[in-house]
Amino acid sequence: MRTMTLRDFQQRGAASLPPGDPGDPLLLSGRNGQFFLIPVTGSDVGLQYEALRQALAILNIRETQLRAREVGLDQMTMEDIQAEIRAARAERRARKAGK
Repeated sequence: MRTMTLRDFQQRGAASLPPGDPGDPLLLSGRNGQFFLIPVTGSDVGLQYEALRQALAILNIRETQLRAREVGLDQMTMEDIQAEIRAARAERRARKAGK
């Protein structure tokens, strides 16, 4: 994976791109995080955008599933889930009644 600092990219632009396949994504690292710079290939930008959004959504789901496993939430039964929902609703009703 090609990487460079966001600062270098901002100051020198395309001239500062690291060597490699120009079609590969570039990871830009800055003070406020990291960003991918992904070249658009082909003519259907909308299709590529949708594919990127789908891939990121799948990644988000996988990360959520892993976190759930880490804290044991994957072992909850439907009754456990319903009990959590009932408790949250009761708490919300109690707060509203106390106003």
